[in-house]
Amino acid sequence: LVLIILFQTIFGYSQLNKYLYKEHREPDSKLVDQGVNYTIEKLKNGKYVFKKYYPELRVNTNLVTFKSKKFEVKDGLYLEMNDEGEIIVKGEYINNQKQGKWKESTGEGEYVDDEKHGKWKEFHSEGEYVYGKKVGEWVSRDSKDRIVGKTNYLEGTLNGEQISYDTLGQVNYKSVYENGLLISTTRDTVNIGLERMPRFVGCEDMQGTDKEKKACADKKMLSYIYGNIKYPKKARRQEIEGVAIVTFVIEKDGTVTDIKVIRGLCNDIKAECLKVFNKMPKWTPGYQRGKPVKVQFNLPITFKLK
Repeated sequence: LVLIILFQTIFGYSQLNKYLYKEHREPDSKLVDQGVNYTIEKLKNGKYVFKKYYPELRVNTNLVTFKSKKFEVKDGLYLEMNDEGEIIVKGEYINNQKQGKWKESTGEGEYVDDEKHGKWKEFHSEGEYVYGKKVGEWVSRDSKDRIVGKTNYLEGTLNGEQISYDTLGQVNYKSVYENGLLISTTRDTVNIGLERMPRFVGCEDMQGTDKEKKACADKKMLSYIYGNIKYPKKARRQEIEGVAIVTFVIEKDGTVTDIKVIRGLCNDIKAECLKVFNKMPKWTPGYQRGKPVKVQFNLPITFKLK
């Protein structure tokens, strides 16, 4: 028993000194702990950096800076990356509050261009936080880096001019808010009723508003995903957990296509996500100006060990 304990102690010590993700190490940091898909480093200023990785690709997918080893207060750089190492969220925390310039991924759907019409919703937005509240102008861009919107905030509340742009850079509509209250808009209210995002099947025959049908469809979609997806045994054994992100397109006939896992956590989880989404049934398609359109979604899926 003593020999076993001694071996485990020596093995654990050697593994800690064998920095698994040395290429991602912070300058002059001290390795405190590591696992198959994470590292914890202590910085010279006394703060701690927690990082997550895609093990097989050796890509850093998340970085959080904490004030102390209690890991309760975020204080410093915060990053989220996809499986290709591209930054999708970047900013800084001060005492658990977002502060300064931030880039954020909206996670919303976006219309995919086609030959006659189409509209892109936000892919990511950039702007400033002051003590955890959005202030000033926030600029939203689509996946082709085209500006699709500008929004103004005052202490976290819509205030001032809000502008939406089409894919050619022309103004779709303008709205003016005052302390969160809509004062005026040039939006075509006739077309608003014809715009509808795709919905998961099973709720179209129910009584109720579009909002209620969407809520029902969202619930059925999550029930389908979490009812079919399985936690891979290897990932569970290696204690790999986190949020995977799947991007996919709903075609004009409701078919689910172009399925990609942009954050997979590991190969087994990525494969499981693809398996479930490839078997997904047709949706009710989205409509723009009364006509069906293709719509792209980014959907997060949580893998959490109990």
